[in-house]
Amino acid sequence: METRVLIAPDPGTSGNGLGSTITLRHPKSGNATQYLFVNGVLQEFQWFKNLYGSWFLGDYVNEDGRLYLSTPVDPVFLMLPTFEEARMKKGDDPGKFRQLDEILFIDGYPGYQQLMSIVENYMQVVCEVKVVDAVSILGEYLKEEPWLQLLCNHLKLNIREVTGKAQGSAEGSNSDFCNEIQFYQEKSDDKKAPIAKKVPMAGLDFEAKYGDSHDIRTIFADEGVKFLLSREGKVPLSECNGKMICLFFSANWCRPCRGFIPHLVELYETLRKRGVNLEIIFVSFDREEDGFKEHLKSMPWLAVPFDVNLHRRLIDRYQVDRIPSFIPLCSDAIAVDEDLIGCIEDYGADAFPFTKKRHDELKAIDKRKREEANLEELLAQEGCNFLISGDDKKVLVSELAGKTIGLYFSANWSPPCRSFTVPLADVYNILNAAKDHCFEIVLISTDRDLKEFNVSRNSMPWLAIPYEDRVRHDLCRIFNIKGIPALVLIGPDGKVISENGKFMISSYGSEAYPFTESRIRDLEAALRKQGEALSKQVEDVKHEHVLKLDMAKAYVCDFCKNQGKFWAFSCDVCDYDLHPSCVEKVNKD
Repeated sequence: METRVLIAPDPGTSGNGLGSTITLRHPKSGNATQYLFVNGVLQEFQWFKNLYGSWFLGDYVNEDGRLYLSTPVDPVFLMLPTFEEARMKKGDDPGKFRQLDEILFIDGYPGYQQLMSIVENYMQVVCEVKVVDAVSILGEYLKEEPWLQLLCNHLKLNIREVTGKAQGSAEGSNSDFCNEIQFYQEKSDDKKAPIAKKVPMAGLDFEAKYGDSHDIRTIFADEGVKFLLSREGKVPLSECNGKMICLFFSANWCRPCRGFIPHLVELYETLRKRGVNLEIIFVSFDREEDGFKEHLKSMPWLAVPFDVNLHRRLIDRYQVDRIPSFIPLCSDAIAVDEDLIGCIEDYGADAFPFTKKRHDELKAIDKRKREEANLEELLAQEGCNFLISGDDKKVLVSELAGKTIGLYFSANWSPPCRSFTVPLADVYNILNAAKDHCFEIVLISTDRDLKEFNVSRNSMPWLAIPYEDRVRHDLCRIFNIKGIPALVLIGPDGKVISENGKFMISSYGSEAYPFTESRIRDLEAALRKQGEALSKQVEDVKHEHVLKLDMAKAYVCDFCKNQGKFWAFSCDVCDYDLHPSCVEKVNKD
């Protein structure tokens, strides 16, 4: 048997790690398609062929350069056609159920039988499931709620945005799917379609009226809620008296929810210390009580007791279509039409009282800092007005006055950051050696933990903002950093010169100093003049083809073997490049 190269996810420690290939019908074409089934995970095969490739496998070479790639696929997609067929065979008899093993018996495809252990869970996504004698699993498509709705719940998609069929969709749809989503549609007998607005995050734009704590107690009373829960036990509803109430919709299975909770805990504790009479009430999206209890352990606030039907009614009442969602029941009824979850992550307790007016004020402050603030206002905060060097020395921010500063947003875990750090360090060393320490760089780390941060700063010759300093986070927000590496350049007067310093360094290196627009224009003009003085094409006695003048960000000269950039003479046929200066040398030989 010939050996092949397969890239597949780590099967993990559960199970024996042994996989098997099974043949199933492709859900779109119906054609027989091979899948990998290992440790209860179904994976789809793809293969790629490189005509000139080969693989070193152990101590021999496999001349076939094909690569097989296996990626997890949600079995619910593969099972939908099978469930549909099972339903159609029953005709108009909606009361008849069929056993799971009967549904999975498909002539010519024994592989479906191997999925018996996992299909039951996926049937519950699109089917009504019943247990008879604790053995037989039987299923039928739900009639009251469309299966697509439940599928979207399972896949955490927002059906209003995916289908674009709800009213108001002409206003546009939100493409930011950074939060896991659950959606519960209006009952099918409701003649009015739910209004879908452009909602970055549930809880910021919804039709339900805001109310005070008395209203929420009335709602709880109407729903039969007699008490709330804390981590210590039962809490009477009267605990909400006189407090500003915020509802927090979340689930233990939701990774963005778990990631957001530390931000919310910090906000909650900070506001309580400030004397703000605030209470947060957790409403669970969990399907099982164990998940609800585990989630509650991470919360210092109150919770509605676990009851799936009760939670469902509260979710419907407040039109929550994604999680995490944070809904303040503000008595001033000021609607917030921005991303409140993101606002809390960005501003913490300063986001209080969670209104659009407050959010606009915070964005205006960021804009002023970005455009007008001096260096100390950007980098220093109360109780922390210093930076740290690689050898742990403290350097006051005020000592950077009069220098050109580069704010370097980077992380050790990022290969592009590690790659860009090399030319940046070259520029840093060249400028400081030639111009008497005129240029300083400050690392704004986006590393995941202190250990990674220490690795980053120990590998760099410049300063860094301490890892525990919130200024790191604030600067990412102020300068709207969406990707790393990024380099923001600040002039000697403390004002921002450019937010695209990475391009300047990558393109021109130390020649870009002092990184002003006029300097870049001068460099571009010099390059154009240099190109106009060069021939459009040349002949090289050591190369059989004509070499044409070309512009390249980086290349290696095939004559002197040194790196070059910008103008080059290149061959359209071969991978052959020469420095313009090297062409003359070659032609003289």
